[in-house]
Amino acid sequence: MTDKQNRTRSGSRLITGEFHSGLEDALLAHLKEAVDDAPLRAGTVIVPGNLLGIRLSRELALATNGHANVRFVTLVDLALSVSGTAAKGGVASGSAVRGDGVSKTVVPEGRALLPKRGDELIIRRLLDEGIADNGYFAAIADRPGLATALRDTITNLKEAGYRPDSLSEFAKLARLPGRSKSGKIAELTRIWKAYERELHDGGWIDHADMMSAAVDHLRAEPAIAPSPLALYGFYDLNSLQKRLVAACIARNEATVFFPYLDVDDWTYARPTLDWFLSLGFEPSPLPDKGTHDVPLPAETLIVSAPGEGREVREDVRALAVELDSREAPLQSAAILTRTPSLYSELFAEELKLLASEPYIETPRPLARTRSGMSLVRFIRAVESDFDRTEIIELLSVADFDPDHVAFEGNSTLVGDWAKAAALAGITTGAASWPQRLRSLLSRVEGAPPGSRFGGRHAHMGGAIRSLLSLLEDLLPQLEAVPSRATVERYAGAFSKMLTVWTRDTRERESVLATIEGVKTLSKIAGRITLARFGELVRAALDEPGPRSARFGQGGPTVLNLMSARGLPYPVVVVPGLVEKQFPLGHRQDPILLDHERLKLNAARQNNPLHLLPIKGENIGEEKLLFRLAVSAATELLILSYPRLNPATARPRIPSVFMLRTLEAMTHRPQDYKSFESSPLVTRIPLSRRFPKERAHALTEHEFNGCSILNALEGAGAKEIAYLLREAGPLPRRIEMETTRWTTPGFTRFDGALESKEALAAARELSGFRRDGLA
Repeated sequence: MTDKQNRTRSGSRLITGEFHSGLEDALLAHLKEAVDDAPLRAGTVIVPGNLLGIRLSRELALATNGHANVRFVTLVDLALSVSGTAAKGGVASGSAVRGDGVSKTVVPEGRALLPKRGDELIIRRLLDEGIADNGYFAAIADRPGLATALRDTITNLKEAGYRPDSLSEFAKLARLPGRSKSGKIAELTRIWKAYERELHDGGWIDHADMMSAAVDHLRAEPAIAPSPLALYGFYDLNSLQKRLVAACIARNEATVFFPYLDVDDWTYARPTLDWFLSLGFEPSPLPDKGTHDVPLPAETLIVSAPGEGREVREDVRALAVELDSREAPLQSAAILTRTPSLYSELFAEELKLLASEPYIETPRPLARTRSGMSLVRFIRAVESDFDRTEIIELLSVADFDPDHVAFEGNSTLVGDWAKAAALAGITTGAASWPQRLRSLLSRVEGAPPGSRFGGRHAHMGGAIRSLLSLLEDLLPQLEAVPSRATVERYAGAFSKMLTVWTRDTRERESVLATIEGVKTLSKIAGRITLARFGELVRAALDEPGPRSARFGQGGPTVLNLMSARGLPYPVVVVPGLVEKQFPLGHRQDPILLDHERLKLNAARQNNPLHLLPIKGENIGEEKLLFRLAVSAATELLILSYPRLNPATARPRIPSVFMLRTLEAMTHRPQDYKSFESSPLVTRIPLSRRFPKERAHALTEHEFNGCSILNALEGAGAKEIAYLLREAGPLPRRIEMETTRWTTPGFTRFDGALESKEALAAARELSGFRRDGLA
């Protein structure tokens, strides 16, 4: 530590307090004073996320009647802008997608910023080329997850300031095993070096290198750092982020607004606080207005629901009632979830009932839209060599343009097509489809009067003709797709196919834009197989889709809890409070285990600028995130959890945070037994699942027989069959779209289910979900 760091930094303060107990007010007062003194003087506030920056900018505008030249940026924004300044004479440009569009920057040495998933693709290609053969990772080299794990480990090492050679040196100093020629550390180093060569030869720079380049340039030219500077809302920084912050404030006045209270919940933030203090910041704690217990608002509701679907419905119902009673606008409510991939879509569907357009931070992935499924099925059809099941899945799922494919209003047509393909004996091969279908048509139309075959299948003639006509147009285009090509060629072929064959919708526009994004990987990937292209497309489609509303406008806001840090709302809902969801279970890095990381950290004297993160230690941040979620509610807090697991029909364990909340409400110790019987917990009964005219005395098992169908992909066929048998008689008045629900959701279970009756029950139960009742 330098003498400069040991001295108190002149004019630099470290203001501590909780977000909504004075810290935000202190920041706004600080900025208002700066704006009043010099209205046109540029100032920069670095924030953890874009949404927090949007809120603070709006609040500052209200406090100052408008402001100029005060920018709210993230650390990534800052690094991108500094990297652009750093590249003198550079010609290549990379891009990073931000909340307000695509921001371009020139990076050092004229190298372009690596596209998203480009790093993983490079490592995957190296593994395909045999870099791991006969080495430590040889047995798992063909597993797709290995490239992801290696990418994550290399990123952690680069953020901690390692290079391949220095990793070997410190591994030796830390006496780590696996340093021999065939050991893990040696193999990791070799793959890392090959990855760096690929970056250099291809003219690329990855995200960690871009951040490091910004640090180097700030150290060389400190005058380019933004001044005056404020940091707001950071309670944790990784080693690379610390180096970037240290480079920004090395010779500039800075004020840090650090969320912290000296209580157990904030223990996770203490190392970062100590690091700021070590830089010589003058500590300035705000008056302690917070509470050492769970900071509950005036009203708190705890809801226990049978499953996620019902949980979301009850949360939205309670939300609507409370907002109406308060005459509060819909945007004054927020749903903060630790598992947005599980809850965002469920809340999006339910919130539509409030006749508003909610802001969904993590919208439904395009893979789950009709256009996204169409693209995947086009690829799968070719990849499978026109397998009968895959072709029928394509015809069932694809969002065909009615001007191109006439279904003639017959909802059973796809079922007849599947039956015709089976009767024709089609298995695989594009040529076999028209040949065998024509043969079948001749048999059907030429069957003698009164014959058994003719009597059973005479009605199939129209379906066979329509299928034959459709495939004669479609199959030649699918056949033209090569088995090996560049990403750009594949992207062009399937973009054209999607444009010609499917309906022109907003979803299709988004899918076509996604394909364009995948094309940026063409230079990195080289010539690849169709299967690999399919993996790239599916990974891109699994990303959240486009948002349809603006932040802070319209209906309630559904946010990832990590993005919601520092955002207050009058009414807050926190769903999914069960063990392993919140607190979220974290695993060690499979490549570099926690005990190895601890040894490497010790070998570098636990230098905060070169620490590797310890992956398995997560409970500290989970406790802090729960406190932040609770404290975000200023008037009403709704906590909920699904008490049953739809995949196993077993009870779930409520989160330990539920017990803490009940203890804060009752001021008495609680355990799971007292929690289950507490009158403060609203337990939603199963009998409220259906309207009165469809009421059934459903047991827990029967309920799960219904709800398990909301997650068919993750459930076992035998479990589904068992639960459906338990469900007993079912209403027969639900109509369903055969073309959508007979495939793909159920055909893959046909034969695995133990009876046709069970399959029929499954199909009918799916109608409840289609009708909005399940």
